[in-house]
Amino acid sequence: FEDYKNKLIVLVNDMAKVHNLDIFDVYGRVKSDSSLLRKVTEDKNVHYQIIQEVSDVVGIRIVTFYENEVDRVVQYLSKDFQIVQEFTKNRVSKHTPEHLGYAIDRTVVQIPQYRLKLMEYNRFSGMQAEIQICSFFQHAWEKIEQHVGYSEERFPKEILRDFSQLAYLLELFDSELNKVRDFLT
Repeated sequence: FEDYKNKLIVLVNDMAKVHNLDIFDVYGRVKSDSSLLRKVTEDKNVHYQIIQEVSDVVGIRIVTFYENEVDRVVQYLSKDFQIVQEFTKNRVSKHTPEHLGYAIDRTVVQIPQYRLKLMEYNRFSGMQAEIQICSFFQHAWEKIEQHVGYSEERFPKEILRDFSQLAYLLELFDSELNKVRDFLT
């Protein structure tokens, strides 16, 4: 799985260069043994036969400089990888004003068949990975949420408005940065 993660990072970086995408960072992780065990034992609706059926053992995050670059990354991922699960937004969409800051695109992919015929990829046949795509500021907000232990169900209501305002500021920054980039290009 470490090798698979590393190959996917190389492929995504190559894709970004070939298609001239504005990528800030690409990184990945392999689920820890304890996290994987929790996932396969706690989800009563899914019964896994083999570990390759778990779609997020390997996770890749692509962080763009600009929010409006996310759609271009999604477009090229759809061409350069086999999509196992359609793209979805995590928790938030641009059209849900009550939730701000963390609108992340995600999908599950596999290496495409034409690439699996190559020696350096054939051992990854059937393996999946979850890919997340977000802007720099969406990424920053997600890290802040993790750091403060944000959860809609548990977050103190008396500070929720202030916290949401901070998220809005990052969304506004994303939006204004898009305008600057569009003007310059």
